[in-house]
Amino acid sequence: MYVICICYSMFGVLFLCFESQLKSINKVIIENFGFMFNWIGRALFFVFCGALCFMLNIFGIVVGSITIAVVIFNVFVMCKNPAYFEQIKQDNLRKQIEARGTDATVMGDINKGMELGKVAVTIAKNPVAQAVVSASMTPQPPPGNELDEDPNWEKLKDEGSGQYYYYNKNTQETKWMD
Repeated sequence: MYVICICYSMFGVLFLCFESQLKSINKVIIENFGFMFNWIGRALFFVFCGALCFMLNIFGIVVGSITIAVVIFNVFVMCKNPAYFEQIKQDNLRKQIEARGTDATVMGDINKGMELGKVAVTIAKNPVAQAVVSASMTPQPPPGNELDEDPNWEKLKDEGSGQYYYYNKNTQETKWMD
């Protein structure tokens, strides 16, 4: 019974960390407990936690029943309100993106390093691969555009999409880059 209580306490700490929304903690959770960012995974997690409670005394049965009832209610609400369900999916996607961020996790860095090491060994053993790598590392001139030379056209960046386009000051015409 103590083992179940310890496991349940650890699951509670996991969920507390997930809900804290701290970026450093979310990175660890996305790497090790990614199912928490998916509503199905989270629902199954709570059903499992509720089922664990049934192994305890009468208080555990009550808590487990309430937990499973809350999961069923949440699934019912998501099925009846597609907009709410879509919002949950968007929030989870945003949380995943924020958790991953631009900083790599330790395991991600180790895996990337191992992959780069394998590539380096392969290149070192193969003279053709060495030639390809050295040719690809020579600087290439940037692709030119005839509108860059025309003083009537101005190169601008679209804030919404991040893409560049040209604007003609005289005709007020725009042309998007390919």
